Amino acid sequence: MTPAIELDAVRLRVGTTMVLDELSFGVAAGELLALLGPSGSGKTTAIRAILGFVAPDAGVIRLGGRVASEPRRVVIPPEQRGVGAVFQDLALWPHLTVHGNLAFGLVHLARHERDARIAAVLERVDLTGKARRYPGELSGGERQRVAIARALVLEPRVIALDEPLANLDVILKRELLDLFAALLRERRAAAIYVTHDPQEAEAIADRVAVIDAGRLVQVGTIADLRANPTLPLVDQLLSSPRRARSD
Repeated sequence: MTPAIELDAVRLRVGTTMVLDELSFGVAAGELLALLGPSGSGKTTAIRAILGFVAPDAGVIRLGGRVASEPRRVVIPPEQRGVGAVFQDLALWPHLTVHGNLAFGLVHLARHERDARIAAVLERVDLTGKARRYPGELSGGERQRVAIARALVLEPRVIALDEPLANLDVILKRELLDLFAALLRERRAAAIYVTHDPQEAEAIADRVAVIDAGRLVQVGTIADLRANPTLPLVDQLLSSPRRARSD
């Protein structure tokens, strides 16, 4: 089966630093892959390359079997890639209501269709009645729900989440991890979830890809990686104290 997300020998150099170094992995439709690695390992850069915010120097990125990025041949702009995104800083428009934030990417729809889709997604993330609120009027957990709703309302084939829960307390983080997992699996989207926390990876992911210095170190289920780490780094990451660390 063709992967929904595929990176094939992707390289990206910034100055003299090789940020992504022959990085290759795939994510199937309906699969949730956690991208786990130490600070500066290239996790966020990989997400940015998938989204189209940075252009690799070499290698190919395919989305749904379609080439999205291949140097000197194809570079599809971010808005045409069909990738939903949730970021650590959420990137909500503060001057727009919840409804306005979700409607921003739906201008191609008729108003009644747009409103119906927004209402359905807000109900699914338990934000019914909050459509006319502004982000500043919501709690941290509610803002996180708006961010995931904004990604889902586009009905993307691929969703990228870059440390979306890094700033939340443990109880709220667990609640939202469960919600994220349920929503992503019911949508059958391919999802890639960047984290430095093995507990998050274990809670949400079907498989985990460990990267270091821009290279894929090992990929598999958490159980497989714990049982058969190929490098000390894998064992260190998965056996580290289960607490949030800065990345």
